[in-house]
Amino acid sequence: MGRRSLKAERVEEILEAFYQCLYEYGFEGTTLDKIGEKAGLARRMILHYIGRKEDVIEAAVIKISNRFRISALEFIDSSNKEKRLDAGLDFLFSDDFNQHPDAKLVAALLPTSLHDDKVKAAVQKIYDFFVSQLLIELRTEYPNNDEVKLREIAFNIVCLSFGGGWMSNIGVCSDLNTKSVVYRLLEDLNED
Repeated sequence: MGRRSLKAERVEEILEAFYQCLYEYGFEGTTLDKIGEKAGLARRMILHYIGRKEDVIEAAVIKISNRFRISALEFIDSSNKEKRLDAGLDFLFSDDFNQHPDAKLVAALLPTSLHDDKVKAAVQKIYDFFVSQLLIELRTEYPNNDEVKLREIAFNIVCLSFGGGWMSNIGVCSDLNTKSVVYRLLEDLNED
């Protein structure tokens, strides 16, 4: 097997440095110079291999989406559950997902997404990915339901997963189990 290309290695180093900077300095404090310092590369090399900060964000979002997809599929495939939807919900409401480094990266980008359209579009891609994947599973599990209703349920599940996880982290309504709330939503689909 051949060696990975130098470009692929450099892009990986830059993205990992971006993640570290995001944790350490927040979005506003993450600059190409700081990314370069963490990656051991000159700023011009970041511009050469990926581009501006916006391009780094876009590359990071693609990588985050792919890692989430792989993590979810591996979790579902390794599950003993007969239903993919149940296994997917187990993944979305697990402590591993809640503490997943990529979930933390998304959370770090959220405040900036309120006033930066490029960051907003990047974060939206991640959430859209989860909604679309859940919608696929809901269509399979509940084929006789209205598309609008299925989409609303998928949206609510994503909101409960991401928002509920963060609310649990800070102790809000710690007596509630967000996964149980999701199954109550799904009961509405069984009634149709």
